[in-house]
Amino acid sequence: MKPIAMCLIVMMLMACVKSSQPEPSSRRPDVDVREQLIQDNREALALERQMVDSLIQTSDFAFEDQGNGLWVAVVEQSNCLRPIDTADVVVIHDVIQDMYGHVLISHARRRTMVLRDQDVEWGIQQAINQACPGDSLHLIIPSHLAHGLAGDLKNIPPMSTLFCALRIHALLPSQP
Repeated sequence: MKPIAMCLIVMMLMACVKSSQPEPSSRRPDVDVREQLIQDNREALALERQMVDSLIQTSDFAFEDQGNGLWVAVVEQSNCLRPIDTADVVVIHDVIQDMYGHVLISHARRRTMVLRDQDVEWGIQQAINQACPGDSLHLIIPSHLAHGLAGDLKNIPPMSTLFCALRIHALLPSQP
C-alpha cells in the first residue's frame, strides 16, 4: 500500500509543478510589434492623404496647404484693420462634416479664444488665427488637428478627417 500511495503523491506533485521550459509565445517581440504599429500608422496616413487629395481635386474651391496638413479655402474675404491673433475672442459659425458629407456637428454662434480653447478643434483655431471677422472659410482638417485617434467619443469617429464650413462673425473686445 505504501508504494501505491507514494506513487500517487509523486504523480500529484509532478502535475502541480510548472514546467521549467517557457511556453512558446504567440506574441512577437516588442521590436516587431513597434515596427508593425509604425507601418499601420503610415498606411492610415497615406489613406487619409488620398482622401484629402481626392476632395481637393473635385472641389470648386482653391484650397491652400498650410504646411501642417490643414487645407484652407477662402470662400469670402472681408477687409479688416487687424487680423485675428492668438488669444483673441471670436464668435464663429461652423458646420463640421466627415469626408462623405455627413454633418457631424454644427454650432450657430460658438465663442472661442483663438489657440487657447480646448473645446474647439485645433485646425479650426489655426485657420481663425490671421483671418478677419466676416471671413468665410472651408477647411479640410486632418485627424491629428481634429480629434485624433479616438475621435471625440460622441459625434466624431476615430481617425476622422473633417471638412468644416466656417464663418467668423465677430471679434470680441479683449478680456482682462
